[in-house]
Amino acid sequence: MFLAFILLSSLVTSSPSTISTLEPLSRSSCDTLCHCQDDIVTCPDNDLDNIPHDLNPFITKLELTGNSIKYISNMQFYPSLEDLDLSWNQINQIKSDSFSESTELAVLNLNHNKMGKIFRENFDGLLNLGTLLISDNELDTINSDAFSSCQNLQTLDLSGNKLHSLGSNTFRGIKSSLRELNLARNLLGSIPKRQLLNFEHLTILDLSENQIKFVKNGDLEGISPGLMELRLSGCGLYSVGDSGFYGAASLKTLDLSNNGLSEAPNTAFKYLPLLETLLIGRNSLRSIRRSDFMFLGKLKHFNLDGCSENSFSLEPGAFDHNTNLESISIRCPSLEYISDEVSLRHLPVLRNLSFHGSSLATLPRSLANFEDLQFLDLGSNPLLCDCSLEFLYKLLTQPSAVEVRGYCQQPDELRDRQLIKVHDSDYGCDTIKSEGDGNLGLIVAGVLGVVILLAVITVCIFRCWSKKPWNLSIHLHNKRDPPKKRLSRTFSGDKRDIRVIQQKDLAGDDNRFLPLRGLECADPEYVNFDHNSNASEHLYVEVAEVTETVPKYNIPLTNVNCPDVKVSVI
Repeated sequence: MFLAFILLSSLVTSSPSTISTLEPLSRSSCDTLCHCQDDIVTCPDNDLDNIPHDLNPFITKLELTGNSIKYISNMQFYPSLEDLDLSWNQINQIKSDSFSESTELAVLNLNHNKMGKIFRENFDGLLNLGTLLISDNELDTINSDAFSSCQNLQTLDLSGNKLHSLGSNTFRGIKSSLRELNLARNLLGSIPKRQLLNFEHLTILDLSENQIKFVKNGDLEGISPGLMELRLSGCGLYSVGDSGFYGAASLKTLDLSNNGLSEAPNTAFKYLPLLETLLIGRNSLRSIRRSDFMFLGKLKHFNLDGCSENSFSLEPGAFDHNTNLESISIRCPSLEYISDEVSLRHLPVLRNLSFHGSSLATLPRSLANFEDLQFLDLGSNPLLCDCSLEFLYKLLTQPSAVEVRGYCQQPDELRDRQLIKVHDSDYGCDTIKSEGDGNLGLIVAGVLGVVILLAVITVCIFRCWSKKPWNLSIHLHNKRDPPKKRLSRTFSGDKRDIRVIQQKDLAGDDNRFLPLRGLECADPEYVNFDHNSNASEHLYVEVAEVTETVPKYNIPLTNVNCPDVKVSVI
């Protein structure tokens, strides 16, 4: 009995000391090292070398970024934890069973640490982990089945490491759940097709900034039937096989920026019928041609941020086949001019147009349906704010105003003035119009004067001409000349058989023949003509007027409208 009393007294006396020992530590962690609010605790940049164990065991979020923690252990103290951030520490080890009680943990951030390898036992117990971030470590080895305990993992970030290759079973156990996989900024020499096969729900795959020089035919085949976003930026990519995108028919976003492509891989694009967003800047493209992107009929957003350093142009017919485009962004210092023949007016839903960071001094008014835009970005261009850009003022003042960005660089009086602060009179169009009207008036007056002068000269010449002596002699000569007459249209013989002669004895012909006036004026060369020649025909045509009659041969007239009879020797 006495012994029991002593034990009870000892327990009673020791309890307060134990409690007093724990409580100050707990208060100290929250009061001096961490910020504690309800079930959220943050302890950033406090040079902690381990995870505090004296916090509220029911916390759901713990942030320990920017400390000097070197390993993870004994996370059993916080079984209700849902979000654990251990980024920017010096962690190089995860002890076994550290997360054996962390069945509620959904987000684990281990970015910017020093983990070189990952083993299967590192994540045992994380049955409900949805997001695992292990970027920018020194990771070069991932053991088989390393993530198999994370059966509900949806996002895995392994970017910024030293992975040359992946094991065949690296992703076993998570292929039915994973939706986003980030392998950017590693040392992969090609698309790891075999390791990426048969994901059931993978929608985002990031392979940017690896050493993938080629996309070979079939590289994307069989990865995932629902792959919607593929990033291949900064890989040094300069060739895509004709069927390089085969198997990615559900793709909606493709990033090919910052590579070595000299032209758009149009043949491969035919396997991307649903593509909506294309990023293809910082390549070696020299132009956008009519045939480019012709298979991307669903394209909505086009981004070309950077281009060939030598030259770049938009050719007539650009984006002819992309009538669903809603935004076009072209940032190209070598784009100095856009031809009037280039038109984007066939794009009915275009709302955002940007040439920010290009070298344009002006913009053709006929380029686009500017009044239908919501946003026009001409920033960082050497704009010449003259009459050709007056339409920008109208866009800013129309009832549904367009947001226009940019600054004038010329003329000097408008240098560095925002377009929204340039008035219509500043563009100088009124002066140009008034000068043009004055010049037009001078031109009209000059033309009218020339016409009047020519008319006066013409009248004078005509009057002088009509009073010349030779004019009068010609007129008299024309009066004396007998009129000329050709053969009747109803003559049915051969003109070669007709000779015109003059009857010498007119007294004894019973007035049947009449003299042919005009033969006395005949040219001498016709006097002794050959009767077998056709000269008489010409003589007749040139000098003779035939008086026609019907000789008294009692020839019956069968038709009242008799044809003329030529008196001649046949």
